[in-house]
Amino acid sequence: MINEIRLDNPIQAVFYIVINFAILLVVLGAFYILLKPGSRRKTSIYLSGEGEEVISFKSITPSTLNLYWFFIKRFAKKIYEHLVNTIHTGNLMDWVEFMVSWYGLLIIASILTTIIYMFMYKG
Repeated sequence: MINEIRLDNPIQAVFYIVINFAILLVVLGAFYILLKPGSRRKTSIYLSGEGEEVISFKSITPSTLNLYWFFIKRFAKKIYEHLVNTIHTGNLMDWVEFMVSWYGLLIIASILTTIIYMFMYKG
């Protein structure tokens, strides 16, 4: 059936690309729902002056935000410092240059992906 699809019309090509991405999103969403843990603690532990023995240590887990900042401070410190020094210099043009370069890369990647996709499924 894929060989019968003609992508000569750009609107039809965009339609098929969007449909395929929607299917991919549904599949990934289903995997996420099936694999996510059943319970999560969303707040940090506050003992209100009580001793630590009032709670069970088996239920203590770090929040996702704490895990993120642990990773940033421990493993990605040089990358984080470079980004902060590049973007947060106080000069608006430094931020604009940084963002335009990333947006340019994203646009080029999306154009290349679309071209490759169209050549792969050309009938």
